[in-house]
Formats: sequence, C-alpha cells, structure tokens
Amino acid sequence: MPYSFTQIEKEKTRIKEVAFVFLTGFYFLSCWIILVIVRYFIFFSAKWWWAAEKQELLQRLELSVRQLSFLEIILLIVGAVLIALIHWSISTKHLVPRIIKALRCKTIDRANENHVAFSNILEELGLATGG
Repeated sequence: MPYSFTQIEKEKTRIKEVAFVFLTGFYFLSCWIILVIVRYFIFFSAKWWWAAEKQELLQRLELSVRQLSFLEIILLIVGAVLIALIHWSISTKHLVPRIIKALRCKTIDRANENHVAFSNILEELGLATGG
C-alpha cells in the first residue's frame, strides 16, 4: 500500500526530531565535559596555590567540583539547545543550492520533461527543509 502524504510528513518530522535530539545531546555532553575540565583546572590550581590552613574550604570546593548543581545542569541544557538551533539553522540554510553546487549540476532545461519533474522535486525539497 502506498504511503500517504501525511505518513511521509510524520516520518520526516520524526527523523528531524531524532536528529535534533541527538545534536542537542552531543552538545550537552560536550559542554558538560568542558565545564568539568574547567572546574577541575580551577580546583587544582587553587589547591596548588592555597596554603594548608585553608583545607576545609578546599574540601568544600572539591565536593562542588564533583557534582553539578541543578542550575548548572539547566544552563547546560539551555546552552546545548541554543547551540543545536544555531547549528541546525546554519546547516539547513540554502541547502538545495549547496547540494546542487556540490554535485556540479547544470542548469535545468525547461524543454525536457525529466528536468521539469526534477525541478519540482527540488522545489519541494527546498520547502520541506526550509532552505
């Protein structure tokens, strides 16, 4: 049985959602790793510079280095979503012309029916991707 237009759109939407969630997760993990590295760098440089009389403060600082607060996790998620949105918008901007240029395609011959059909497919692709 052939697919209906709504089934195709649902499938495309689901694929886009999964790709965006993957991209957001990738950026969340990247930001989290960078934050942990920066916090450990600050902690160990502080431990090296401070005298032994500030050991209690260092122990509290070490505990805060090990675990992220709720606010930090929320900020990481928001930052990851913003970075993913920027990445998504840049990568889908003018997508069809970039693909045509990468494939080294020639201009469309309006007299050829196959070229006209292909042109219609490219226009639909551009509308579907927002490019």
